[in-house]
Amino acid sequence: MKPSFRGADLIGKLRKNGFKYPILMLTGQITAPKGNQESDIVGDPLTDYVSKTAGYELLGARLLSQLNSYETSLEDRLKICNSNYSPGKRIL
Repeated sequence: MKPSFRGADLIGKLRKNGFKYPILMLTGQITAPKGNQESDIVGDPLTDYVSKTAGYELLGARLLSQLNSYETSLEDRLKICNSNYSPGKRIL
């Protein structure tokens, strides 16, 4: 089922409202603006993306990479579903 909104619109709203954490997009299709490369899409506001066809192993590896490389203080926490992640302490 196709969502009624675009992921890029949601990411823009998140960043506009001060969301500072990494954003990894799982997508069935990624389209770059005409004349640009896919690599131009990644960066601010989107941290990274994974195609749905790439599989769960790649998604998991990218998630771990983003969580481990995210620099934050020991007090900051990132809530993922029902779990809290403290990137500074590397504890999930």
